[in-house]
Amino acid sequence: MRKRLLDYALAASTDNASVDEYTAVHTLYNLSMAAYDSGDYEKSIYYDTIAAKKGYAPSMNNLAHIYYSVEGHIDEDLAFYWYEKGAAAGDSYAMNGLGACYKYGIGTMPHAEKALHWLGKAADYGLALAHKNLGAIYYEGQLVPQDIDKALWHYQQGEILGEPDHSWLGYLHDLKGNHEMAVHYYQLDYENGSDVGAYNLGICYSQGIGVSKDLSSAITYFHAALERAYPHAHLELARIYVSEEDFADESLAKHHISEAEKAGLEIPQELLS
Repeated sequence: MRKRLLDYALAASTDNASVDEYTAVHTLYNLSMAAYDSGDYEKSIYYDTIAAKKGYAPSMNNLAHIYYSVEGHIDEDLAFYWYEKGAAAGDSYAMNGLGACYKYGIGTMPHAEKALHWLGKAADYGLALAHKNLGAIYYEGQLVPQDIDKALWHYQQGEILGEPDHSWLGYLHDLKGNHEMAVHYYQLDYENGSDVGAYNLGICYSQGIGVSKDLSSAITYFHAALERAYPHAHLELARIYVSEEDFADESLAKHHISEAEKAGLEIPQELLS
């Protein structure tokens, strides 16, 4: 009871002087997270370093994350060091981070087998993020030969684990010719506020991919993409106003071509002519 009361008293204070190597690791971790959420990364590092040196794996992962990605604190060697420590201590997020280090060569040399090994271990622990990272590796085809089936499987596992990436699920189904499933996921992506989801639905309706061709719906989705700051939709709208007889409109076509140029997009020759 005395120990719990002391932990509670320490957790109520964010004064560095109130903690030391005897403070409970859970208390240190909670203090670190509160500091991180408030943007005080120095204090977050301070608390997590104490906990990490006491063998607390989640704090090892927190330190690695800060050194990996937080501007002003990036240190690739320390990121790799703490991800490796955390992974060895059994933290699935640290395993995922270590796999990313081996993928991108952060604090170490790139190593395909080790990247797959650690991401695979994190995925085996049920970490959806690791499955999505594996899916990206199999799609990219850089560390390993491209394998769309494996990429899709890993993204599906992410969905099963409650963290679906609707955009990638739609795109991979599209690549495999499962167009109705692609539309299903593009629709979910759109409903979640995605600019690319709106654009992809516009493409499907403008070309009749997985749905009946419906140019009015396509125009609606392309405008939604523009509202969500996805300028490529200007080109597709211009294409409709140039090439679709029932929707031909020279002034609208010129408007969207002009907007696409302002956005720095390359204009296809068929629209320029």
